[in-house]
Amino acid sequence: MQAEGFDSGMTLNILPKQQWYKADGTPVSGLLPADDYHYARFKAKGWTLIPPAAQADPLPDVSTAFLDEITPEEPVEETE
Repeated sequence: MQAEGFDSGMTLNILPKQQWYKADGTPVSGLLPADDYHYARFKAKGWTLIPPAAQADPLPDVSTAFLDEITPEEPVEETE
């Protein structure tokens, strides 16, 4: 219609949409708004735009794990 000279003066404000993730890392279904208003509301729920990194089980400290295996339960008396 603008090509015919009609201008309503209205503009469309299309909200930016992004993938949101819950605190446990599961993605929220569908793309949701990421404007300032929704950003504050979703952050209050604990959601984030960045997926949380997978938490791996911590590796045991090799030095202490090794010592636990070779340390005797009772002290050994030295004999000469």
